[in-house]
Amino acid sequence: MWRYNYSPYLQHYASEYYDPEKAHEYYEKHKHLKGRSKSQASLNEEGKSVANSVKETINEERDIELNEEEQRHKQEMLLLSDASKRTMEQHRKIMNQRITSIQNLIKRMPKNAKASQVPKLKALIKKLYDDNDKKRKSLQEKYSNERYEASSKSQEAKKQIRETAKNTYEQELSKIRSESRYIKAKKSE
Repeated sequence: MWRYNYSPYLQHYASEYYDPEKAHEYYEKHKHLKGRSKSQASLNEEGKSVANSVKETINEERDIELNEEEQRHKQEMLLLSDASKRTMEQHRKIMNQRITSIQNLIKRMPKNAKASQVPKLKALIKKLYDDNDKKRKSLQEKYSNERYEASSKSQEAKKQIRETAKNTYEQELSKIRSESRYIKAKKSE
């Protein structure tokens, strides 16, 4: 049978993870971060039209800059990729030449010297293969880090472009609001 479980304490949010003091601290810390400076509410129709035109122009400039940054980033990534491929290919060729020369040496050896020398040379070949794998992995890691750094720089540049456009718009909107001809007439009571 159903029973009403009365408690004299008011529980706003019943969870063991909710701490109202921390929630209030978080609110106090973050409540001032967003302003209402982008609002066009105080502008008349002409002011709103001007503000929209300014915003479109700023956004077009921002988009052009973002596009340029994207193209620069793509070009940088292509250059990194090409450099990586060239370095890997060059290293592979050098290792293959070394291994091939050792294998040719084994083929040309007299039979009586093969018995004593072949195990050492095969061990050397195996060591070259292992060194090749290690070098390839280190090169891949190096280029992976370079690509990551390039991407991070590009993301930071795009973020800066967006932030600059936003600040420019807010400054222009503030200038528009400072001109009385663009402000709504207050209603008389």
